[in-house]
Amino acid sequence: MLTGLLRSEAGGKDAEWTAETGISLLESIMEHENLVSCFVLDEMSSGDTFDKAILYALIKSSTTDPNDQLLIALKFGRIDVVQEEILSKGVNYLKSRMRPSRLKAIMSTALLEDRTEFVQFLIDLELVKMQTYLDVGTLNWLYNNVDDASILKTTLNYYGVVIKQSPPSLIGAALMATTANVLSMDTETAGEANRVLEMLLQRGRVRAKRDWTNLPTISELLLKMLGSFSSIHYAEVTTFTRQHLFPEPFQELFIWAVLNNRNALAMLFWRYADDAVPLGLIGCNLYHKIARALPTYDTEGQIMLTNQKSYLEQTSKEMIELCYSKSNEKAIYLLERPLSTWGGHRCMPLAV
Repeated sequence: MLTGLLRSEAGGKDAEWTAETGISLLESIMEHENLVSCFVLDEMSSGDTFDKAILYALIKSSTTDPNDQLLIALKFGRIDVVQEEILSKGVNYLKSRMRPSRLKAIMSTALLEDRTEFVQFLIDLELVKMQTYLDVGTLNWLYNNVDDASILKTTLNYYGVVIKQSPPSLIGAALMATTANVLSMDTETAGEANRVLEMLLQRGRVRAKRDWTNLPTISELLLKMLGSFSSIHYAEVTTFTRQHLFPEPFQELFIWAVLNNRNALAMLFWRYADDAVPLGLIGCNLYHKIARALPTYDTEGQIMLTNQKSYLEQTSKEMIELCYSKSNEKAIYLLERPLSTWGGHRCMPLAV
C-alpha cells in the first residue's frame, strides 16, 4: 500500500526519487530514534500545527547543523521556530557554526522568496554583512531570478527601454547553482538526516540560462523614470566587475525591491539606508511612475502602488519635520545638497 502511494506521488517526474528509494529512506529513518517524531493528527490539528510539528522534528535531529536548520525554517516560512529553537544556544554559538558561503546563499534565497522576516533576522544578528554581500554579480543575478518580474517588464516596455540580454556565463551559472542547490556539498549534516533534508528541499535542476536583463538596462530605466541617474557599478558583469561592492547596498536593494513589487522588503531596506529622506522621495517617484505604467484595468495594482507612495511620502515628511525641529540649518542642507548617485538631484525638487 505504501509503495503504491509513493509511486503515485512520484509520478515519474524524477527518476532519482522512486518509490523504492522512499521505502529505503523510511527504513533507514526508523533505525535512528533521533529521526523519529510522533504527532497526533486529530480534528483539532490545523495545517499550521502540522507544519510546525514537521519543522520541530527536523530541527531536533542531533545531526542537523544550524545552516540546514535555518534553511529548513526559511522554506517553511517560520521565523518563530528559528527564534525558539535555533537561537536557544545563543547568538555567539550560532555565529560560530554558520559558514559565510552558506549564509550568502541563504540570504539570496530569502530575498528571492520574499521572506522579509528572515532577511531582517540575518541582518540584525550580523550573520550576513550587507556591505560585503552585495556585489555587481549578485545584484545582476537577483534581477534575473525573481519568479515574477512582470511589473518590471511592463515598466521597461512602457518607458521604451530595450531589454539588453546578456549571454549565459560561468559566473551566472555558478551563482545559480550555489543558491538553487541549497544543500552544499560541505554540509555537516550527516548520513540519513542529510537525505531527509535533500528530499525536502530539492529543487528542479537549474540550467545556466541567458539573463533576460542586466544592470545597464536597469540604469537606463531609472534614468528615464527619474530624469537623472548615474552609477559606475551598473555595468555589464565581467570577471573584473562582478566582485565590485556597492557602497550603499541598502539603496540598491531598495530599488530592486521597489521595481520587483516587494514592498515589505523595500520598507526594510529603506529603514536601514543611510540617506533615508532622499531615498524615500526617490521611492515615491518610482512608485508613481510604475503605477502609470500599469494597464488601466489593473486598478488593484495601481491602488497598491499609490498606497506605498503615500506611506513613503508621509513618513519622509515626518522625518524632515523632525530634522527641522532639531536644526533648521541642517534640515535645509539635507534638502538642498546634491545627490551624486542621482545625477545631482536635490530632495526639494523631488518632493514637489
